[in-house]
Amino acid sequence: HRGGGTMIRTRPVTAVIWDYDGTLVDTRAKNWRITRDIVQHFTGTDPDTIEALSSLDGYTIALHHYHDWRHLYMTEFGMSEKTLSEAGRLWTEYQLSDDTLAPIYAGIESALGKLRNLPHGIVSMNSKDNIERSLAKKSLLDRFEFVIGYEEVSEARQKPAPDGLLMCLDQLTGMAPGHVAYVGDHQIDIECVRNANKALAADGCDIYVFAIGAAYGIGAEFGAWPKEPDYTAQCPDDIVSIVRR
Repeated sequence: HRGGGTMIRTRPVTAVIWDYDGTLVDTRAKNWRITRDIVQHFTGTDPDTIEALSSLDGYTIALHHYHDWRHLYMTEFGMSEKTLSEAGRLWTEYQLSDDTLAPIYAGIESALGKLRNLPHGIVSMNSKDNIERSLAKKSLLDRFEFVIGYEEVSEARQKPAPDGLLMCLDQLTGMAPGHVAYVGDHQIDIECVRNANKALAADGCDIYVFAIGAAYGIGAEFGAWPKEPDYTAQCPDDIVSIVRR
């Protein structure tokens, strides 16, 4: 399950941090519906006339093609920087008012149980309120000690900047020496890990964050990424095996 070729020396694993969308929960259908509503609200364009919004498959392909949602919104939907900021503020409202089913990936609950001896956190570009409400409905919120949504990090310092990941790491471990796993499904998650390790090394911290690519989500094609994760997981139980060894 190794990728990239990075050799990691043995240290204790002190925490597991997760991305949310495409890693813990399949939010594609919900986020597609909300993106359609947001684009129509701000541009007046019928989303059925936009290839990246006319179908769920088209949206999934576009989502993984672009570096992050900002590039997607600007390039595919023609939205300006100012409009992006307004759209970001509306994201939570749209998320909380939309009841589209966003199922937990099969095996996640079991994996969390098997790794219950470690503290778990979430670092996501989704809304903290939405994440917590969704996980509470599935009786999984108590598995996570700390949740970082986009509200906790300035717009300029979202992933791939490491700020949210470092904040969560500090809350979970107190910056104790060791390994920390970050599980994500997108190139931006891998870049966030790289940037976190650079910041930790610059501060003289004896901490290494290793990236686990969640390849079980639809649309996650790690072989095509410019930078591969340290490990890939074909199912959530692979995450357990990687962390334990």
